[in-house]
Amino acid sequence: MNITQLKTKINNLPNVQDTQIIDESALHTQHKSFQEHKAYLKIIITMSGPIHRISIHRQIKQIAFNLMPIHALSIKINNI
Repeated sequence: MNITQLKTKINNLPNVQDTQIIDESALHTQHKSFQEHKAYLKIIITMSGPIHRISIHRQIKQIAFNLMPIHALSIKINNI
């Protein structure tokens, strides 16, 4: 997984002020459907100005899924 590259690409989106990426894979190891080679990520971004949440979610998903195999992705957007 290349979380650093993912964070850099998300930070390059317009109006993004801060990005936190939390790898939650370890929390899912006991699940029946756990896939060790896929990531379980939580992304929290802080943005300024007007935002279109659906558009931002789509952009982040496209970036993330193009960079690495992902099983679960949670995205939270904070607007300042």
